[in-house]
Amino acid sequence: RSDRLAGITGTGGRDHVERVAAFAWNHWPDVVEYADKESSNSCGPPAKPGVYPREIIRESMAIDLLRIKRDAARYILERACPSGGFCFYRLDEPSPQDTYFALATLDLLQVPYGSASTIRYLQALQQPDGSYASMVQAFFVLSSLRLAGSRPLADPRAGVAVVTTQLVDLAHRPVDASASFFQALYQLATLRAILGLEWQDAQRTVLLEAIQAFRWQNGGFGIGSGTLTDTYWGTNCEPDEHGSPR
Repeated sequence: RSDRLAGITGTGGRDHVERVAAFAWNHWPDVVEYADKESSNSCGPPAKPGVYPREIIRESMAIDLLRIKRDAARYILERACPSGGFCFYRLDEPSPQDTYFALATLDLLQVPYGSASTIRYLQALQQPDGSYASMVQAFFVLSSLRLAGSRPLADPRAGVAVVTTQLVDLAHRPVDASASFFQALYQLATLRAILGLEWQDAQRTVLLEAIQAFRWQNGGFGIGSGTLTDTYWGTNCEPDEHGSPR
């Protein structure tokens, strides 16, 4: 599905393999449908060179997907840090980004993962007043805690409210928007949804107008020109009346 693929390819380079594997695993019915279309034979040798009975195709694909799931899960789990969290290059230097992508992919693969040390690591990144070093960090930490079935130690809503005001102010001046505008808006919409924060009508109107201001004739979104990544973020961050990203 092109829309789901857009989400996968927009997450960053080093997690592509794991997320594509998870995408294939979770779209097994589509794979079977493809196999059915490739051949309507039910048994016997190939009707013509290169076309095999669908049972053989299904069995081969099932084996391959099981192997992909196993190998992807092992690849991720090997990068779990002793102190909690995950590190792509397998040192005990976890990052919120690597931890989020690891937990999100394990979730897509339907591989259970419970780690008290990872939760402690994520919770320790929060400032005493409930804020974070940046909205990017807040996005990865709070998204990871949600995947882990846990919560931050302090209420982060005040910090998210400040960022909301800043981004809405920027939306009033779209000419000043940077290349990271859509990514920031997507992350903010996700944070507000996680925390159950509703948008004010005025905020929602301004942000929707800003999104549409960067829509191009080819249907894409972006600063300067439409890009696949910005189009994914732009079409998935439009807040609905409940504050959740679409």
